[in-house]
Amino acid sequence: MPETYEPIASAVATGSVFSFSFTSIPSTYTDLVLRYSVRSDQNGPYNQARIYLNGASGIYSATNIAGDGTNASSGRYANMPGGMELAFITPANAASGIYAMSEFNVMSYANTNTFKTLLVKQSWDGVFPRYSVVLARTTAAITSISVEAAGSSFRFVAGSTAALYGIKAAA
Repeated sequence: MPETYEPIASAVATGSVFSFSFTSIPSTYTDLVLRYSVRSDQNGPYNQARIYLNGASGIYSATNIAGDGTNASSGRYANMPGGMELAFITPANAASGIYAMSEFNVMSYANTNTFKTLLVKQSWDGVFPRYSVVLARTTAAITSISVEAAGSSFRFVAGSTAALYGIKAAA
């Protein structure tokens, strides 16, 4: 871990859980980094995770690119109605044993004069990396972040983890 990263909080699922939540995030850092590694308890084709900043819905827009060495794709999503549905964990299901990994960099999270920008890196089992740039249309300081199962029928399995780091200002 780079020495500029300071652990704020972390969680490990010891059983089946619906979400990981980090609250009361201090405003003492320049940026935040959220990392998680999750797997669904279901084998359905649409297992996804949603990320919520301060519990807000409908404020997210994203542009992403993805590829697997043979195929490439890109997309633009404006005004996502729920949380950020960027954390696709479809192959990270009960049968596969694969965990989906994501890293969210939240820039200037405590600045109350600008919208929030996020850089997102995602992959499952080192395959099909996906990169996204997200705009969260809020000027509120980010004081809570939650990672939730997007569907009502699935949960994250035991061993799924989430960790939040603060990035110190450069010296």
